[in-house]
Amino acid sequence: MKKRSSPGFTLVELLTVIAIILILVGMVMVTMSFTSSKAARTRALTEIHALSAACESYKTDNGNYPQDQNLTDSPNLDPNSTNGAVTSTEPGSYYCKSAFWLYACLTGDYNGDGVTDQQDGVALYTYWGISAPDHLVPTNYLPDLRDDMKGRRSMNLPITGTTAIGSNMPTPDLSGQPGPIYYLADPFGGCYGYSTVKSKNLAVSQSTGIPLTAAQQAQGNNPTFDLWCTCGTHAVDNLPQVQQSWVKNW
Repeated sequence: MKKRSSPGFTLVELLTVIAIILILVGMVMVTMSFTSSKAARTRALTEIHALSAACESYKTDNGNYPQDQNLTDSPNLDPNSTNGAVTSTEPGSYYCKSAFWLYACLTGDYNGDGVTDQQDGVALYTYWGISAPDHLVPTNYLPDLRDDMKGRRSMNLPITGTTAIGSNMPTPDLSGQPGPIYYLADPFGGCYGYSTVKSKNLAVSQSTGIPLTAAQQAQGNNPTFDLWCTCGTHAVDNLPQVQQSWVKNW
């Protein structure tokens, strides 16, 4: 009598099934990653439009686009050079410094505690070196700003503490709670790039009558302001090609 073979799968069949499953999982992961990246880019574009509209409203009321009063931060972040190619949320970077002033000017939150009140008026006027009216509350041009756009040392912690405005830049108090806001966060977890370097160059040219040098002409892209999201790219080599992956207002 012929012996029947035991039911089940052979080793080859099991390996084939496992391989198919791994391929399907890989395809799903790639699709999810692409979908997530596309959603983040779409959100970045929406946020840039909203921030740009707020900048125009700010200029209407104040006569200039958001920037630090000493003109040492946002006018110096050149998106066409390597200092504008790498998103940095470190306090000393031009990215962080200029993005703080964009946040502070548009929200009125000059002390980085997440609310716009009289304390912000005091902080701003102290930075200017003059006394603030007791009733001054800065204008908030972004009342519906998402909480996850309020960049802080740890985005997992609530907004706590305050950001001190120094002589040249706001310096986050990192000795205690890492909650003060000190930059505008993009959907990729980086720092939005914001620059008025082109506006600065145009102002120099108009005031002196001296033609711009080739290097000056290469700085910036808009006579108003440059606003961009690097979408997680950090390479500084072949910058023009890297810029193609950015979401930007030029």
